[in-house]
Amino acid sequence: TPTWTAVPTGNFVPPTAAVIAITINCIANSVVIVNPNALAGTYTSLTNPCALSLNAYGVVASKFILESSNIYYAANNFSCGVYCTGWTDVV
Repeated sequence: TPTWTAVPTGNFVPPTAAVIAITINCIANSVVIVNPNALAGTYTSLTNPCALSLNAYGVVASKFILESSNIYYAANNFSCGVYCTGWTDVV
C-alpha cells in the first residue's frame, strides 16, 4: 500500500474545476503515482490501480475527475514531480 501525500488543489485550480490535468516526471529511475483519492493501490495493482503512474525516467500526462479539494501522490524518490497543467470547469 502506498503512503499517500495529500496535495491541496486550491492554489492551482478554481473551486469550479471538475477535472484536473496532471503531469508527472522523474529525473531518475523511480516510481511516482497520483490519484484523486487515497484509496488506490500501487502502480502494479491489477484490481485497484492508481489514476496515473510512472515507473521510470520520463514524463507522463493525464486528466482525471476531482473527487475532493486534494489530489494524492506517492513517490519513492525526491527527484519526482507532480504538476498541474490545467483544468476543466463545470460552469
